[in-house]
Amino acid sequence: MGNIPNSSSVINEEDKNFYYATQWSLIRSRFRQHRLASISLIFLGSLYLFAIFSDFLAPYSSTQRFSKYNFSAPTSIHIYDSEDGFSTPFVYWIRKLLLGNMNLI
Repeated sequence: MGNIPNSSSVINEEDKNFYYATQWSLIRSRFRQHRLASISLIFLGSLYLFAIFSDFLAPYSSTQRFSKYNFSAPTSIHIYDSEDGFSTPFVYWIRKLLLGNMNLI
């Protein structure tokens, strides 16, 4: 029975805070100690903020259509070019095959 504090022993301040802490304060202290959980909270919070302000951050409106590219295939986004090196995200020119002719759009 050496680990259990009784009324005759003196409890230091740290133990008193632990024994009289609310459930939420115990959860909060454990959460602060977990580094991955803290980083994940910041990441999820930023994703939610981007979702809330997506209309403001989007370069085009949700109803804007590009009629020249209705039937084009999906293109991959590149960030590295053999001539220029790293740059902002971009796509290469789309080539469209019309009756055997290669035309740049």
